[in-house]
Amino acid sequence: MPEVDGAALVRRLGVMEPELTRRVVFISGGAYTSETRGFIETVPHLVLEKPVRPEVLMASVDAALDARDEEREPVVARAGGDVTAGGC
Repeated sequence: MPEVDGAALVRRLGVMEPELTRRVVFISGGAYTSETRGFIETVPHLVLEKPVRPEVLMASVDAALDARDEEREPVVARAGGDVTAGGC
């Protein structure tokens, strides 16, 4: 995104509509700065790494739309569809 990154967007959303932040799914090309890596490790959002298989994307969107207030640890879906907990 040219004017704002995903971290800034979800922070702003947290101020404006905090109940919607649990529905955020990040899609990344995997080029993480240390700041971005730190952010991803501290938020309970799903992170999909490109390329994302269509069925993984659709399941992730479905899960985000069904999101409840429950806490969960960050999950990263790696290229090829492998999923790891803990955001690493």
